[in-house]
Amino acid sequence: MTRAHLLLASALLLISPSGAFADESLDACLTGKPMARVARYVSSTHGGVVWGAVHQIKDGAPSALVAMPGIAADAAGIRAALAGARAALEAEDAVIETIAAGELASRLCSPIEISQAQFDREELVGIGAGLNYAEHADEAGGGDPSFFPKVVAPTGAYRTAQPPDDVVLLDWEVEIGYVVLEDIDLEHPPSEDELLDRVAFFNANDLSDRAPILEKLDLFDLPASSGFVKAKSRRGFLPAGPWLVAGRELFRAAKACGETALGLRLAIDEGNGPVERQRADTSLMIIPPAAILATVGEWALAGNERPAMEIDRGEGLRSYPLAVKRAGRWILPAGSIVVTGTPGGVGLDMGNVLSAAWRGALRLRSPVEQLEIDTRDRNAAGELGGYLAAGDIISATVDGLGSQRFRIGSASDPAEPTVCQAP
Repeated sequence: MTRAHLLLASALLLISPSGAFADESLDACLTGKPMARVARYVSSTHGGVVWGAVHQIKDGAPSALVAMPGIAADAAGIRAALAGARAALEAEDAVIETIAAGELASRLCSPIEISQAQFDREELVGIGAGLNYAEHADEAGGGDPSFFPKVVAPTGAYRTAQPPDDVVLLDWEVEIGYVVLEDIDLEHPPSEDELLDRVAFFNANDLSDRAPILEKLDLFDLPASSGFVKAKSRRGFLPAGPWLVAGRELFRAAKACGETALGLRLAIDEGNGPVERQRADTSLMIIPPAAILATVGEWALAGNERPAMEIDRGEGLRSYPLAVKRAGRWILPAGSIVVTGTPGGVGLDMGNVLSAAWRGALRLRSPVEQLEIDTRDRNAAGELGGYLAAGDIISATVDGLGSQRFRIGSASDPAEPTVCQAP
């Protein structure tokens, strides 16, 4: 039995007793539970971005909130907002503010405020998990779970994603993410149960440009690649939210609903209505949330805290860490985020990549060049399926954590105004 299987067997938190995929019934049950859900939004009453306790939910989005002004957006602020949400909802003088469906993109912010500068200064860390579901590992060519720096500022769950024009192989990945609310000692990482009191969970989408990954891929030694950071850390490549729920409260509510695994679902509307692409649950996760931190801690102690995945952000090549050392110990700083991996059903298909490699070789083209030509031809012909294209609408739900709904735009589209976060 491999180490990954041992970790899975011991992770009681995310194992479903039935092994069946959680479906919409769990989400409906959780929606009815009085959990403390907190979101950040532009308040019409207070004239700026504030925390709000979610009072009402419509189609997986917060449609009414009670403002909790004066609370910071950092890890301590998240903890304070979660602790005060129920009291805010029950207050006799609570002022309920509504957000119409058409206002979600402009008024609903990411519940996690991290600037790109905080990643660049290595004050905070972003960790992404690759190949952490077996079905996704199979469609990606096989391999064991691994981790990479996901160093891009989170954006709102309803904002248009505008990739640069050179991004052709744009892929989707619905995931469950968490933000750590206190420094985590990676040399003595918490157990799965202990982690629940130290994190808040959120719905995340790990948008990915497959080209940098495939360009660095050794087709004779799948799936090793050094292109993950460049592929996954472009601006706007982390829609997050719409809200946060404390770990202990979320899984206590799930247990009360008869489940201990959360369902993940994603559909894409290419103009003819939404088509489901991903459906799974977290019982299929190979390395569960706390074990991710244990693995990163092992890497850091072995001197491998910076994966060989360099990116140029205008100041030359650099690598980002998965952990930082403070006071002589390796930690994951409070406010850092972890996205735990996506199940099967993404656009990437190694069968198509290998086919493109053979066809491209006959024309003296690289596999990526051929695949991008194929994708542009499909888009021009209006063929459905494949990678994301301008105009596509992604809907993604994680049980208990709400639904995202965002559109793929183009770089030439006017940028949506926002007061949510500095660049």
